[in-house]
Amino acid sequence: FPGSFGMLRTITAHLASSHWILLLDADERILSSDWDSFVPLIDQPLGSPEKPDKDEEGNTIIDSWAFPRKRWSDSWMSRQVDVENYPDWQVRLFRNHIYLPKIKFVRRVHETVKGCIRTEHTESVTLHHFQNENKSPEQLKERAAMYHQLYELDLAEGVEHSEPPVIEADNV
Repeated sequence: FPGSFGMLRTITAHLASSHWILLLDADERILSSDWDSFVPLIDQPLGSPEKPDKDEEGNTIIDSWAFPRKRWSDSWMSRQVDVENYPDWQVRLFRNHIYLPKIKFVRRVHETVKGCIRTEHTESVTLHHFQNENKSPEQLKERAAMYHQLYELDLAEGVEHSEPPVIEADNV
């Protein structure tokens, strides 16, 4: 039984040494045709020690990007599921700050990132999600039970959630 997905993401992000961090779930992919779209996203001004949240012109820096996420029933992407909830915006690209405290993920499951100065949404990159592709109904039920337990632990500690532990599309 895992402790906290949010804690593991926070540790992973803090160990990164590059200027930008791209954190994907194991069941998410980005198509190779989208890779060139990252260049303008990461070509962002950096703050200074005196004003870490502002660029040289005094504008608030962009330090994180949210991408739309499509959910698929198969690895061939022949049938999109949960279409009514598209775009399912997910923050996955973060600046590895030099002058500011690093980002932190809260919640044990369905993590939310904290510590970003300014998050922008872009449709230039799409996340493709294949969550239930290779899971049996028993595995899906086990995952739903685990998510529910993690959700209850968060609630007991006063951590807010805006959605249930398992969304309707994941129910078995």
